[in-house]
Amino acid sequence: MYKESCASHQLCHDYHSAEDRRRNPLLYNYSSTMCNTVRNSKECKRHDECEDAHSTVEILFHKTKFRSHICVGWSTLRACPMGDKVCPFAHPDCPDLFFHPDWEDLYVEGLHNTLLFLSGAILNHFRLQLSGSRNEVGHSTQRSVPCVRILVITPSADMVKLYAQAVKELALTCNMEVTAVTLGTATRDSSVLIGTPASLSKLLAEEKSKTSRKQHSGKALGTISNIRAIILDDASSVLKEFSSVSHQALERLLGTPGINKVAISEVISVSEVYQNQ
Repeated sequence: MYKESCASHQLCHDYHSAEDRRRNPLLYNYSSTMCNTVRNSKECKRHDECEDAHSTVEILFHKTKFRSHICVGWSTLRACPMGDKVCPFAHPDCPDLFFHPDWEDLYVEGLHNTLLFLSGAILNHFRLQLSGSRNEVGHSTQRSVPCVRILVITPSADMVKLYAQAVKELALTCNMEVTAVTLGTATRDSSVLIGTPASLSKLLAEEKSKTSRKQHSGKALGTISNIRAIILDDASSVLKEFSSVSHQALERLLGTPGINKVAISEVISVSEVYQNQ
């Protein structure tokens, strides 16, 4: 929507001139490359039907560019003048940096953040697939076979089902498949895997056996061999289970370099932070 005057130009959701106008990407299909005619400060005769971008805003908020680079203001000042809702760049403490080589593992307070980070990871992975980016911790996002990209570990079987149901439609929209792993069930090839320590440890043991057989037969490795992000839900409860029951394979997976991780607890204690290092 056009707005001639505005008290907060930078934070406003409306446009004020042709320089900050953005066409609706659901109605117009255009690239993230600036139109040569517009670049030369001339009027494009194709107008909205042009296949290239007509403003910097259209480039920054393009589906292949949006939040694919780190916010300079945040990295230098630890604060963004535009705010999370309107900034086109990724902030280091948000799900938009999942799969990015500059991600730093996080310890987050508030169990409600699990669903936030899970949804963000799904959306970000989808954006990387659209752009064909290699930002995914140095790996191409082009998948020749289905494989797990996001792993969620939660102490409750009820939460396994709840999280899987909550992101099912979002994942389908993003061409990803969610699998809820419970004891006594086997997983299909999946992009998002959600389970308890016990169910995932059992799956890892099965995958190890399958991988060994496939390596001898020359077939592809198991579905859980390509994890790029791990979300540890209710980390305090999961760590207590680790201390009482052996989940060595799962603990090794959590310590694997190259996997981006976030641990989420109701309240984070200093001892818990050291235990996760």
